[in-house]
Amino acid sequence: MTELPFKTRMEVLGLRLPTEAEVPKLEELVKDLDRAAAFIRSIERSYAEEPVNVFSLAPKAA
Repeated sequence: MTELPFKTRMEVLGLRLPTEAEVPKLEELVKDLDRAAAFIRSIERSYAEEPVNVFSLAPKAA
């Protein structure tokens, strides 16, 4: 399977890119975030040490 260009993937997802000049900057930001996420996932830790989500959704209104 061939890798789609970044701009095409964003368009397929329905995301609008403000200007053509901002595409390379946005692509670099996405790459940085992906590297950071991969680093966090690579750290060995017990279940008790896993990061938690501090936000909770409000219960559904009846």
